[in-house]
Amino acid sequence: MTLIKGGVDGIEVIHPSHKLHQSKFYRGIVNQYCLLESGGSDYHGGKRGDDSNLGKFFISSPKVDAMQKMLLHNSA
Repeated sequence: MTLIKGGVDGIEVIHPSHKLHQSKFYRGIVNQYCLLESGGSDYHGGKRGDDSNLGKFFISSPKVDAMQKMLLHNSA
């Protein structure tokens, strides 16, 4: 709650280390507090398990669009 009050814009909902119940929990927070939902595979190359994660974890285009709109709004 401290981070939300401090002005955090979003939460990484989708991540290879998150279990399904964790993603649902984080998505609930995002929805409750009107935050942005982010996520991905965190593919950096060379790490164990990275090759199997590439392209497997992602967020939808509308969520990316929402992040871009927020960035444009905050930079204006």
